[in-house]
Amino acid sequence: MVLYEDLRIELYGITEDDLGKLDSMDARYRVHYFLRRSIGTWCEFAEAIRLLDQLNDFGPMKRSFAPQAIMKWDKAVRYFLRNERFVKKIRNDIGGHFGGRAAMYAVENFRPGDLGKLEIIQYDSRHAGAKLYFAGEIVAVATFRGLPGGPEKETWAWEYRRLLRMVKAGWRYATSSTRSIVAYYLWARFG
Repeated sequence: MVLYEDLRIELYGITEDDLGKLDSMDARYRVHYFLRRSIGTWCEFAEAIRLLDQLNDFGPMKRSFAPQAIMKWDKAVRYFLRNERFVKKIRNDIGGHFGGRAAMYAVENFRPGDLGKLEIIQYDSRHAGAKLYFAGEIVAVATFRGLPGGPEKETWAWEYRRLLRMVKAGWRYATSSTRSIVAYYLWARFG
């Protein structure tokens, strides 16, 4: 249930056009941030669904689902088992905390023509801050470390779209699985 709410917030952060101060640098960075976080949540969902499905005490709950919900649940289990290793590899680079290996990969694989921007903001005579606009480019390049084909222009767009399709499908499986638990188990206890 916590993961479901986390995912809801992350998807909101990805899909909204404007989130005020969260977009003070660039809305694209905010979108990519929430995408990275949702990849982490995706992996947590994969593990939770796998562990729940293996739990003996879950069997009676699952049998209380409607037949179509059981089919969807089983399909979600198979989907996550098939794709969990690949998505975890991406998550380990960019989906949790941004790691050193991902950062080094990004710096070593910047493409010719990549630009960055740094802005210094003077708040008053003693306080200043910085906006690191180039951070989004670092994350974008680091994303390709775990994708087949690496940063090569010919393959990155296809592989990135493949990753996004995989993550979006996982979101659908995660939400349908959660809804089954809510509808067939929790509703009776809260109703």
